[in-house]
Amino acid sequence: MGAGALERITPRIRAALCCVLCACVAACGGASQPRSQQTTGRAHAPTFPAPNSGSSGSPPVAQGLVDTYGHQLRSANAALGAPKKLDVGQAGTVDIKVSRTIPISVLQSKLGKAGTKVGVHVRVSDQMTARLVGAAFTITPISPLTQAVGTSGLTDWQWQVTPKEPGAQQLHASLTASVLTGRRLTPTPYQVQTFSRTLQIQAVSVPITTRITNFLSANWVWIAGIAGAIGVAFGRLSSWKRRRANRSSSGLSL
Repeated sequence: MGAGALERITPRIRAALCCVLCACVAACGGASQPRSQQTTGRAHAPTFPAPNSGSSGSPPVAQGLVDTYGHQLRSANAALGAPKKLDVGQAGTVDIKVSRTIPISVLQSKLGKAGTKVGVHVRVSDQMTARLVGAAFTITPISPLTQAVGTSGLTDWQWQVTPKEPGAQQLHASLTASVLTGRRLTPTPYQVQTFSRTLQIQAVSVPITTRITNFLSANWVWIAGIAGAIGVAFGRLSSWKRRRANRSSSGLSL
């Protein structure tokens, strides 16, 4: 083959090599892109915040996440009880009861004299976390926030709530299930909220005279004891003053 023929073939070979090289680069970039996206998706997976009494509210139930981790969740019954009205400064109780076997009606009957009673079907895992938040209340947990939910029996969460200001106030209650996500050898704990409810409580301002009356009625025993002790001390002091006055009179008469 002559030199002219080689010169004509060489540009074609170069062009073919360039096409092959570009195809290889594109294939490598396309193969690595899903891996990068998958890693980024794991790093930025949506998570719910840990229980925090200072939070202003509860995130909504993400039904897609509930469906995704449904194989780790079980059906259960829940009952929520709370007072409808409280005086400012008066403590009330909010109660959440969960069971996989006890009917909702029975759970509601265990809520006592709660003004608001809510019964629902929920999804639960072996470990659940309950939250109760409300900026207008002083909230004190009576039971642990995270508890185990067994195949039988009853799991109970309670809080003491005290309104700090009058008016129509809100409390936000929620249940969060603990599940595992990621690889089997290195699973990552994950929280999926399965229940969320807003409670309306009317906080009533109490007149000062009513507060004093209520205070005296609730503490009359020790108030009476203190008053009696003061009376005895005053009587002894008066008796001592009279004896001293009598001795002084006797000395002057002599």
